[in-house]
Order: sequence, then structure tokens, then C-alpha cells
Amino acid sequence: ESISSIAAIEGIEWIDRMPVFTTFALPMAGEDRQEAATFDVPAYTGYETGTKLMGFEAAWQRGFTGRGETVAIGDTGVDTGVLGTLHPDLQQVKGGFAVGTGSRSWEDPQGHGTHVTGSIVSNGARSGGRIRGGAYEAGFYGVGLWSPLLNNLVFPNDFTKITGVTYDVGARVHSNSWGNPRDFGVYDAFARKADEYLWNNPEMLILFAAGNSGQDANKDGRIDVGSVTSPATAKNVLTVGASENFLLEGGIQKKLGELRDGDAKWGVEPLASDRLSDNPQGLAAFGSRGPTRDGRIKPEIVAPGTNIVSTRSKHPSAQPLWGSYAEDYAYAGGTSMAPPLTAGAATVTRQYLKQEWRVSNPSGAVVKALMVHTAFDLFPGQYG
Repeated sequence: ESISSIAAIEGIEWIDRMPVFTTFALPMAGEDRQEAATFDVPAYTGYETGTKLMGFEAAWQRGFTGRGETVAIGDTGVDTGVLGTLHPDLQQVKGGFAVGTGSRSWEDPQGHGTHVTGSIVSNGARSGGRIRGGAYEAGFYGVGLWSPLLNNLVFPNDFTKITGVTYDVGARVHSNSWGNPRDFGVYDAFARKADEYLWNNPEMLILFAAGNSGQDANKDGRIDVGSVTSPATAKNVLTVGASENFLLEGGIQKKLGELRDGDAKWGVEPLASDRLSDNPQGLAAFGSRGPTRDGRIKPEIVAPGTNIVSTRSKHPSAQPLWGSYAEDYAYAGGTSMAPPLTAGAATVTRQYLKQEWRVSNPSGAVVKALMVHTAFDLFPGQYG
């Protein structure tokens, strides 16, 4: 009721709606997840983690495993939040920070943060080296953004706390799989703060998920444009969308039109009969599309984000996401799953620049540019 009078005050520079952040693991209905939770573990194919499609093996064979680099996330936390009791695959975790409102721990009561952590630095200890992250020899720090008071992602609107705490301990790549799924495409105050932080700390590269708001609302058989969320709308961050992994068994295998709300979101062919991870040439139907409202290309890059297998939180309240994969791992999907894989690639790229090109302190902009301009094109895509 007071906005008009507040806006008239000379000292007021900007008024914005308070963002409500959420993780970008695509939620599945109970009946959808039940299929995955009771599914026998299929035969290993090598595509489970998403790293195979991205070509990580070639980098690993040359010794580019993230060794000597430090990477971080801002998310729901990491497993137990206590060194020495973490998932055996997460021995690269060096510590964490509790930033969520009212939180005193960086534990992961939701399961999301542990999964994305594994996609970056899981060493595969519980899987014979099979379920590994892209930069499995990098050092790692987790930033817990979960608020136990509000049972959601609630944290200070301050990137010196979201990102800066990890920069101070050496991290130069920071992955974020969350955003504000409203006011699509806008360059808001939070996006501006991300850009401001990166301007002041040019060695850092921050990654954000584009969002899960992709749908065919006008029923023309194509995903509608203009649904990227903030802070992924920021100019200096690397915004990551989701492509399809290639996994034909396990996880969620229903047709898009059969998922909860699927008929409303993706009910027209060729979307309706498509499955989530049957064609790596395709973009995930749920992934937010660009451009931003001011015409910029977002996301700049995509990575596998459907039926990704990674580490599972041991916290008693953590969820199995898209279903269990053996005891220590879980399936998950959403644009959430793409930034950590891309962060692993950014970490490996940074190691490459330092070792092969003798660039002692590569800027985040250089890492971002190198990745975007050496990515391969999905053209002509899944449907031509």
C-alpha cells in the first residue's frame, strides 16, 4: 500500500519484488518417482553421470582432472555437513559455510546439494570409479543456503557471502542450481549484484541454471521462448541450460505427456511422446529458453540434465529425487544437474589454461569464452 509514497522519496533508487528462490531439480509426482525408486539398478552403460556425453574421459586421460583447482557450490548443503562423516565419494570436500537464514550447519537436509556436489567432485569410491564427477581431483567447498527456519533457500542478498566466502579460500568456479522462477527474462537487482561481484572479482566464474520453466503453452509443438530466470539473466555469469542425457533405463522413463501436468505443458507432438533421456541431440523440454527481455542470448551453453546419477545425501530427511540408484546414489533431473557438470568442465578448463598455456590466473571471462566457443553445436537438434 505504501509503494507509491516510498517511490516518491528522492533517495529511493529501485523497488523490486522480493525474490523467492527454489532449486532447479525438476520435481516429480509420487507416482513418477515411485517407478524410479523401485527400479532394479540397470546394467552400467557409462552414460549415467553425464560425463561421457561431455567427453570428460579424453581430458582425464591427459591428466586434466581438476587437480590443483578449487571449485564451490551454493546450494542446500552437502551431505552431513561434517568432515569425516561425508559420503565416501566426497573426499575432495575441504569444508563448508552455513549462509542460510538461521542455519548453523552446511548439512544437506534436502538431497539436492549433495547430488550436484557429486557431479563436480565425486571420486567414485562406492562405485568402483564409475560414478565420478567431472573434476574429481579438485578441492571443493560447499555453501549451505538452506534455511531450517523457513524450510527453503533463504539467504542474504549479498554475493560476498554466497560466493565470496569460497573465493577467500581459493575457489575460482562457483556453481549455482537455483533461481527465482518468476518475472522471466528480467535483469533485476539480484542479477545486477551477481554482475557487480564478478566485475570486482574477475578471476571468479559463477554459473547459474537457466530454470525449469520450459513449456509449450500455446500448443504449437515447440517450447516457448523467454523463460530464463534470475540470476541466470545476469550478463557476466555463465548461464547453463539442460540437454538430454542418454539413459534408456532407470530414473524417470515416462513420456512427457504422461508426467504430472505433462499434458498441459508438453501435450502436443512431437513433445508429448518424447522421453526425458532418449536423444542427446535434444534440449530438455522443461529447460528455460531465452532470450532475455533485453535480447541477450541465454543460456549460453547446455549440458546433460535428465536422469543424471550422482551422490545421495545420508541426511535422514533427504529425498531420493528421481529415485534411488543403488544405496549411495540417486537419479535426478532438471537444469540443476547441468551447471555442476559444466562447473566441472570449467574447472578442468582452468587447469588446462594454467598448465598448457601458462596462464597463471585465468579470468572467469576467459574460461567462459573458451567453453562457449569450443562447445559443439546440437544442430539440427532432436526434431530437425
